[in-house]
Amino acid sequence: MNWTKTTPVIMYGAATVATTFYRQLHTRINVVAFIDKRADEIDSMFQLPVYRVDSGELNDLKQSAVLIVCVKNIFDHESIAFALLENGFRHILFMPLKNSAFEYSDISAKKELERLYSKLQNDDLQFPVSVPSSDGLLRRRFSDALFIKEKGDKVVVNVPLVFVRTDLGEGSEWFDIPVLALFPHIDFFSYLGGNWAAEYKSYLDIFCLGVAKQLNTFVPTKSWYENVFKNRANVYEKMKMEYDTDPSFFIEQAVEATWNERGYFNLNGGKHRIAFLASRESLTAPLVLNHDDYETFMNRSAADKVIASREASGSFTVPYWIPHPLFADMECRIGINAYNVFYRLVRWLARQLYENEHRLWNYKSISVFNSGPAVFTLLFQLLSCNVVSSSENQDDKDIAALFKVTQDRKSNGCDLGIFQGDNDDCDDMGKGTKYVCICTEDKGLADSHENSDILGVFWNNGMSNYLIVYRNGTEQVNA
Repeated sequence: MNWTKTTPVIMYGAATVATTFYRQLHTRINVVAFIDKRADEIDSMFQLPVYRVDSGELNDLKQSAVLIVCVKNIFDHESIAFALLENGFRHILFMPLKNSAFEYSDISAKKELERLYSKLQNDDLQFPVSVPSSDGLLRRRFSDALFIKEKGDKVVVNVPLVFVRTDLGEGSEWFDIPVLALFPHIDFFSYLGGNWAAEYKSYLDIFCLGVAKQLNTFVPTKSWYENVFKNRANVYEKMKMEYDTDPSFFIEQAVEATWNERGYFNLNGGKHRIAFLASRESLTAPLVLNHDDYETFMNRSAADKVIASREASGSFTVPYWIPHPLFADMECRIGINAYNVFYRLVRWLARQLYENEHRLWNYKSISVFNSGPAVFTLLFQLLSCNVVSSSENQDDKDIAALFKVTQDRKSNGCDLGIFQGDNDDCDDMGKGTKYVCICTEDKGLADSHENSDILGVFWNNGMSNYLIVYRNGTEQVNA
């Protein structure tokens, strides 16, 4: 396309970069509009209209206009350009990345875009100028985002914590438990990390004392408690120092794990190290795996179907973070911190079940009903729960197929009910559920429930969702 003084120009982003570019160029080019997510709040800029990207007012310009990505963070440029292509724009000026998550169909066009954008930044662009077509230029690259390195005949991989369980050894009731449900360990490390509200005594009273009793080696004196606390605090300090000064320690000293045919990895030791990472709210932990185990986890046949489906639709934005090697770096519509908040929910529920019923998070021992975010359905399934959901779309089914999990169609009882708090009848739906979780935009809803806690807040399609939990104290409900 030949970009002349009369060619219509749209600037994506109505902020600092767009202001700079406009002031530099407006006498030499024909800027007709701006695009910004805040178009509902900013109706004009430099007396020109500001639209949302999907505005019908832009339809006649998609083929004829040059669209300049005016965003300061160049790491976002390619994703923005790809989204603009999905919306029908065909001449997009952006800064390509050298280490890109996308494949370019024309390398010379990529280099030309880099040259043009650099000139634009330096206010050295001369008109008229030829702009490469963006049509078909970008293709999403599906590469392994979790692989770290080879280690002898094995691999080191950042495994999502939702797939990690304790070892299968005997000597403790805490075997084959999701590490995310190790509330004694995680809360203890969280307390040592400065979280004064974390309940640390359960680590000493439940875990350490319990193991000592099983081994018949304990004398529960004051000195015993003090020595255990000092010993574990020292372990924490060393791990914290390595975490802050040499993060590669956790890679070089990665814990070995073995694939369990039930659909997760069992640790071969190293429980405290992984619990430490969980206390730092890490999404993943580096583990040493056999090649065959990793290939089983990859489930490439199902992954290929998801890739084919995405390529056919032209949509590469997923509803939520997918904890799979080939999709872990894809842009998602729900904030990735939803996982961090979910991990707190798991820890809270694990504590409630243990302290009130002396139940541990064993395989298929927990039932969940979810009418909240769909991602919670997937995550509880991955934690080997019996899950009934109020809805399931094709995206959810495709993602679930990656991990060979399915919804339960009925349940005889419900340990946890997850409800959308903006439903007027969420209290009625929660009746009879042992433990209740409400996702709501209304933070004040917590005040209407006795002994409720707010576990956190996460971003969901542009809105803040608070996660409120409380114990119902009534009979179970059939879901």
